Amino acid sequence: MSDGARAAVKRIVALYLFALAPALAIHLVVTPLYLNEAAPDYGPWLWFNPFTVAGAVLITIAGFLHKRAVDARPADEIGWREYFEANLGFYLGGALTIAVFWNWFTVQWGPSDPASPITWIVIDTGVPLLALATGRRLWREAASAS
Repeated sequence: MSDGARAAVKRIVALYLFALAPALAIHLVVTPLYLNEAAPDYGPWLWFNPFTVAGAVLITIAGFLHKRAVDARPADEIGWREYFEANLGFYLGGALTIAVFWNWFTVQWGPSDPASPITWIVIDTGVPLLALATGRRLWREAASAS
């Protein structure tokens, strides 16, 4: 893949993550305003979950590629902060992706009990934060490659 195409893909992924982060965060915050405790309707979340899954997968893939690029360089050229950020982005993204898939599969095809609301709150808080951080890094990498 050429540098121009790679930069374009990074920008597209960054834009998706930039759109996902505030939408997910705002929807999480406004959920108590429309959710009826007596008869909860998770319909909007069922529509939103595939986008969250896609975002989590993109975060993990971008984190893996960034970690692989950092690990490929000689150890004396890598600062501790860059090493820490690359590993943190990949491993947190991976953990969130596993949690997202587990909860999504439980909601879609699992037992009739809903998945843990606490886990969804952690996911719906963590994905926007990682999406913004990953999107920002991808956008900067695309800009520096141009």
